[in-house]
Amino acid sequence: MASGTPAARVEHFDVHFDFTCRFANWVHLWLGQLTVDADWLPFSLLEAKREGDGPPVWQQAEHADNISLLLLAGHELVREHRGDIAAYRRSVFAAWHGKRERLDRASVLGYAERSGVEAAAEDLHAAVALVGDRHGKGVERGVFGSPTIVFPSGQGSFVRFTDLPSVDQAPAILAALRTLAERAPELVHLERLRDAVVPAR
Repeated sequence: MASGTPAARVEHFDVHFDFTCRFANWVHLWLGQLTVDADWLPFSLLEAKREGDGPPVWQQAEHADNISLLLLAGHELVREHRGDIAAYRRSVFAAWHGKRERLDRASVLGYAERSGVEAAAEDLHAAVALVGDRHGKGVERGVFGSPTIVFPSGQGSFVRFTDLPSVDQAPAILAALRTLAERAPELVHLERLRDAVVPAR
């Protein structure tokens, strides 16, 4: 048996998200400061906000080229073909929230190609069904918004940052979220006072 300091435990959890959600972008940047094993799972805000009866948005012709669905479909396409899914995520989040680029189907296919997956438009549209599967599983878990972190216990939290936490605070925030989610399941809503002064770090 090798001697020395034991390896630190790597946190594993799922993140249900929509690329167009600015809060998902903050969580993506925050988790990028940590050594974690996070599985990012599509959760369509377009579908979550849909009103009335009828088929889900990914089955409606009018939403066939909806960019929020196509971005998530590209994510699942890269996953299915074992491309660099982390690179795809970084590129799309940066383009949508950082550079604020105007994206379309060709853009999504371009990001997929740069992540190691060459695909045609029909492949991308077929992957929209995978988004529907992921979204449905999120709903079964009780997910209602983006981003939502779900730990292996099945408990989780809907998370909103207004800014990127510091590198020093990032691990403590994750630990606190997990503690609240798993040890206080009765706590279903926690929101900061609107005019509260944030302590200096």
